[in-house]
Amino acid sequence: MKKIGALIGAIGVVVALAGCAGGAAPASSTPPASGTGSAASKTIAIVIGADALGFVDAAGGKREVGYADSFADALSAVEQAVGPQTGTSEVPATNHTVAATAHEFGALTISEQHYSGAVDNDVLVAPVWRVSTTAASVAEVKIATSTGIAVGSAVDDIPGHADADRLDVVTVDGSSSAYILVEASSGALLVPDGVDTAVGVLAAAATWPGPITRLSAPTQFAGA
Repeated sequence: MKKIGALIGAIGVVVALAGCAGGAAPASSTPPASGTGSAASKTIAIVIGADALGFVDAAGGKREVGYADSFADALSAVEQAVGPQTGTSEVPATNHTVAATAHEFGALTISEQHYSGAVDNDVLVAPVWRVSTTAASVAEVKIATSTGIAVGSAVDDIPGHADADRLDVVTVDGSSSAYILVEASSGALLVPDGVDTAVGVLAAAATWPGPITRLSAPTQFAGA
């Protein structure tokens, strides 16, 4: 699991999203109540990393829960950050994914993975849980990657987005959407080579050329 030191630079980047001038305001989603605790311990930012989900508090404290760590720990950390769940739903298995229980916190979803047999949990092949968001904040808690990419960001803001091997534009019935790997998980490639696994934080733009409408991790990216 990546060390939380990588979050230090992310604090200012993520929090700054609240005060950026100009451009469209990022999408937001608000569950009924935020987490409890002292003002200093209140979570002000959630950082979607390639190996773990990070939580930054008002005093500058940081903690992470890895995608191969206990789901109960992840659920508890999110509840403390943004408040109680707003709903749950069962997600059936597909040819590419296992069945899961989606625990919803407004636009933020923590997906508990259900494997059919015993597996060795790791981020690249069999994470215990996954995260996704369709908003740049939930319950006034900012959500972004370690480089500040959030829902509402332009695809142009992602370093290396113009690399044809990193940007996958899919056109169906005349409508195009786009996918790009923002950050690679430990042991994975940032740029797919058709052989090795490319897994990490995936940004999706429902309508090309953007803006970003969804972030998820850890997510596999096949490339263009």
